[in-house]
Amino acid sequence: MAEVVLFNLAKEILLKLGSTAHQQVGLAWGVKKELRKLENKISTIRNVLLSAEEEQMRNPAVKGWLQRLKLVFYDADDLLDEVATETLRRQMKTHKSMVREVCYFFTSSNALAFHYVLGRNIKDISERLDEIVAEMRDFKFVVKVAERPIEIKTREDTSSLVHIPEGTLAATMKGLSIYKFVFDEC
Repeated sequence: MAEVVLFNLAKEILLKLGSTAHQQVGLAWGVKKELRKLENKISTIRNVLLSAEEEQMRNPAVKGWLQRLKLVFYDADDLLDEVATETLRRQMKTHKSMVREVCYFFTSSNALAFHYVLGRNIKDISERLDEIVAEMRDFKFVVKVAERPIEIKTREDTSSLVHIPEGTLAATMKGLSIYKFVFDEC
């Protein structure tokens, strides 16, 4: 059951890494190559999660491996959320004065500091995933590609306007009220 959570979490991370926004951030901040490596590792691990689910009942070491993997996946998801938050914050930021720029440089919101921390965090997650992939190879899991298509959820368009079909009593009343309003004012 926990592997279903891991499988879906891996899917969510892969969707985030594949999004246009994260690709642009990776390009702009010089971490595109590292994000691509991270995406490949997570994709490889995702392909053996179904085999690991079956194996954990027979081998307690696999259960520990899955727990470590879950922690790394949560850290990767948190990192991607931080990147998205920082991107939105920068889009909203305004440059009004030189004082604001100087104050900004010495805060934790400094772009240089964020890039450094981002790079270190990506490297840390990547190294932890390397260890997990090495252990994965020791377990000799069978690659089982799940036939679960990745779904991209879209929201339906909404509007506060009410559509009144022609030929109904409400449409007739609406037309009469508009007619009355226009011609009574003249």
